[in-house]
Amino acid sequence: MLQNDISGVMSPGASDPVMHYAAMPASAPSVIVAGSTVVSIRLEWDVPDDLGGLAVTGYTVYIDDALGGPLVHVHTGTERYYTMIGLLTGFTYRAEVCALTAKGEGKPAQLKIAPCGTPSAVTNFRVLSRSTSFIRLGWDPPVNTGECPILGY
Repeated sequence: MLQNDISGVMSPGASDPVMHYAAMPASAPSVIVAGSTVVSIRLEWDVPDDLGGLAVTGYTVYIDDALGGPLVHVHTGTERYYTMIGLLTGFTYRAEVCALTAKGEGKPAQLKIAPCGTPSAVTNFRVLSRSTSFIRLGWDPPVNTGECPILGY
């Protein structure tokens, strides 16, 4: 079954119609959060599985204000990554990434993203050893890292 738009046109003097296939928009790319800091998020994506019969010429990225406002265009480029900076920790943003072809923007990959938050408390806090001049403490790392690596205690 064809999923493209098809229109038949009879050429003058021809007995068979000439078939024209209209390209379809590209499918949504597969997007992941590849990294996060307190104020930024790096998105990375793959080329869409279905390009709609046309080559990808670039990608567009949109993000909202984390308050339910409209999505705003923040990037167009050929690379398959984008780092959003100036985000606020504790807020969740909506983002979309679309592939661009000669047909225009493809279907958007939609996701909710948030810069890293506050990690949970360490667990199993304990005294490992002690003497009259020191105490050696131990703990297990937090269960929730706040979506960022723990850099120290």
